[in-house]
Amino acid sequence: MMTFARQLATLLLIAVPLSLAAQKAAPKSKPAPIQVMTLGTFHFAYPNLDRHKIERTDQVDVLAPRYQAEITRLADALARFRPTHVLVEAEPAKQPRNDSLYRAYVAGRHTLRRDEREQLGFRLARQLGLPRVWGVDADGAYYNSLQQLFNDTARVRRFERFLDHNPDSAVQRRYQALYRADDLLPARAGLVAALTTLNEPANLRHKQGAYLVGSFKYEEEPGSYTGVDFETSRWYSRNLRILRNMQRLPIRPGDRVLLIIGAGHAGLLNYFLQCSPEYQLVDVEPYLRQAAKPQVTAEKGR
Repeated sequence: MMTFARQLATLLLIAVPLSLAAQKAAPKSKPAPIQVMTLGTFHFAYPNLDRHKIERTDQVDVLAPRYQAEITRLADALARFRPTHVLVEAEPAKQPRNDSLYRAYVAGRHTLRRDEREQLGFRLARQLGLPRVWGVDADGAYYNSLQQLFNDTARVRRFERFLDHNPDSAVQRRYQALYRADDLLPARAGLVAALTTLNEPANLRHKQGAYLVGSFKYEEEPGSYTGVDFETSRWYSRNLRILRNMQRLPIRPGDRVLLIIGAGHAGLLNYFLQCSPEYQLVDVEPYLRQAAKPQVTAEKGR
């Protein structure tokens, strides 16, 4: 008897030639792509909710004049992209609250808080006259088998022991050293320099390797996929859901989207955007380079 999976695969194989035939018959003109530029960031308010924690001594105050000047230059540079939509790492369920805060900010009744959603997202949206800043964040969806694991104290402890003494510990220490070096950049080199490093394509790709070692290899029983399912649920599911949240927004061909999100997410989302037939990924590097240039003041030459 043919399994459901095989039936589905057969249907897909049949559908592909039909789809190709339809494409040949369709008009050659294509709608303008939706241009998307991602800006991978560190979290300005340092909530320390990620697996990697940033030491208090390495944190900077983005409200300090030095960083406010950089954020202003960065917003001015990003405005040259002329985004029609600004997206941030906030949950869609909180959109009404964020809309209320944004309207209050536009009306002069709200002072921007430290996080990048407001410092960059709100600031830039007001500068461009946009009606709102869109939240597209999501949680991953954990398999039932993992939910059962998390509810069993003994199984959780075995998982934790593996994480503490796994065969990739040396590799993970190298990733930790890389994250630590990134943590120091805002204080040592400035906010724009830090973001420039975080958004280097090679850097984004390299850091995705951290999700393919350590916990990824955990097996409750030989031949099982416990660790694979864990990372699929926790990380890959989450980023695919973020992409789906983007697709749900009222964005049309020809629009330009700026996505401000944690740099770890940008590493995967950039790949998804490059693969998607709906979107065209725009390089953020020229805009960061522009933001790094010192401003020419009226005093120059006097």
